[in-house]
Amino acid sequence: MLTVKRVLIVFAVGAIGCLAVCAYVGCIAPAKRAGFDSELHLQWPGTPDESRQIVGDSKHYTAMLTHRSANGILFLSANVDEDPGFAKLSPKEALDSYTFAFRKHETSRKEIEVGPKKYPGLEITKKDATAAGKVRFERELVYVDGSRIASVSVSSTDENLVNGPEASAFLDSLLTRE
Repeated sequence: MLTVKRVLIVFAVGAIGCLAVCAYVGCIAPAKRAGFDSELHLQWPGTPDESRQIVGDSKHYTAMLTHRSANGILFLSANVDEDPGFAKLSPKEALDSYTFAFRKHETSRKEIEVGPKKYPGLEITKKDATAAGKVRFERELVYVDGSRIASVSVSSTDENLVNGPEASAFLDSLLTRE
């Protein structure tokens, strides 16, 4: 009798094989690597790992850095999603749809304006559990500029780090494209 583990392994190997064959014969168009400028200017306390992709009309940028400070580990991230569909929504609808998935973890949400052009945005704090069962705290700034949504966040299992000077300096360094 097959165990659950064996069934899952067979399923996973089969799924990977199907995806590989589809990619090889052209059934699935792979995401294109892209060199577009995210136009997101931040002062990182190190060099982040960056990723850029174009899928159809959408452009995606992600940057992440695990920063080891004297007081602990702080995870910093930035995301930019540029999609013509965002421009069809009101700024409030775009922000709500972008942040919907993790709303259950929010502990506060405040409307803000970002940059000299006063783009509509949100300042969000969250609290949830990590895969290891530890409590994780997060601060996030999100703003919308037409067809573009940008998000910058800091997170840690130490609430003092998330609210500390290094985290604040990173979030405060956010400059919008002007």
